[in-house]
Amino acid sequence: MQNVNARLAGIIAIIYAITLMGGIFVHYLISDNLYTLQYSLSLPKTWIAFFTALIIGWGLINLYRWSWWLGLAAGIYQLFGISSSALKISSSEATLPTMMIIFIVLIISFLTLLLLPSVRRQFLTD
Repeated sequence: MQNVNARLAGIIAIIYAITLMGGIFVHYLISDNLYTLQYSLSLPKTWIAFFTALIIGWGLINLYRWSWWLGLAAGIYQLFGISSSALKISSSEATLPTMMIIFIVLIISFLTLLLLPSVRRQFLTD
């Protein structure tokens, strides 16, 4: 039962990856703009974030130690990136997009689970 939080963090990482790609396709279906879809899928950072989230999720589910460190670094990096974008949008007195709020919630819940004492103990002890 002690590994449940680590595995839940892994599931959240996989949900993040699916939401990332799903959001691109939903945006295409809503806007019907093929250029936006092609542009989003041609960005290396999109694919790096997608595959990194999948690898982190797989590693956390299988309780690999490296996945905790990679997840922590990637989560902090993504939180900083999305928070700076959210601050720019909110400073212009516009409302935040729903997908941005979903990503912020996913990242914060992922990092919260990673930093729980039981999860840290699982990955940081021999």
